[in-house]
Amino acid sequence: MPFVAISGDRPSMRKLLASGMGIVFGYDSTGMLEVGTAGILFFLFAPDGLGLVRQEYRANYDSLRSAGLLSEDPDKAAQLISIWLSATPLERKTQLEALKTFTKGIARSPKNKLRELRKILKNVDEYVAHTGLEEQTEG
Repeated sequence: MPFVAISGDRPSMRKLLASGMGIVFGYDSTGMLEVGTAGILFFLFAPDGLGLVRQEYRANYDSLRSAGLLSEDPDKAAQLISIWLSATPLERKTQLEALKTFTKGIARSPKNKLRELRKILKNVDEYVAHTGLEEQTEG
């Protein structure tokens, strides 16, 4: 795409997050779970809708919508992003609560990551059987 330019001197993700710039996802992504469990706010602009989201997780996405962090309409998304980036401390608190609700039951950040990783590696067969990964990798 000739109209897209990528900077040769790109800052790291860490620097971008530390700068306070807002993260806007253009589709439902596991990256939302990564930043969400880290307590980093984001906006989801979902122009293709959320039709593929499982029914049991719809309430999680509704929490983002009710906090003004999700829209499927481009005009509304632009307005909400502007509001989100200039949120008051009270609005920010509401947004962070919505973020917690969004990740609840889907993902969590382990308190002790090294211990959790060790546990997974020690019990890899049990972990694979529990998650169904074995079925996905066979065949």
